[in-house]
Amino acid sequence: MRTCYVTAHITAQPGKGKELREIMVANIPLVRAEKGCLRYDLLCSPDNPDLLMFNEAWEDRAALDAHLVSAHMRAYHGKSESLIAGRAVYLWNAVDARA
Repeated sequence: MRTCYVTAHITAQPGKGKELREIMVANIPLVRAEKGCLRYDLLCSPDNPDLLMFNEAWEDRAALDAHLVSAHMRAYHGKSESLIAGRAVYLWNAVDARA
């Protein structure tokens, strides 16, 4: 089993950061309760309220894949899509420092 790390950089439509953040915050407890969720944190830029980022860790890729198709994530996307100007999602693997 290999932990899967994700960073999702999300830019809100101009002036919509606060509204988007409220939708995101409401979804956090549902995501954190998912099987395999190790970490799910929402970060915001101190200089730009329209710039947000999720920092995530999942038990493995299967847990992440299940998260992406969950009912609450589908509902989240339906509520948030019109508020989002851009999104960049990156998957990461830990580097073994012992190597």
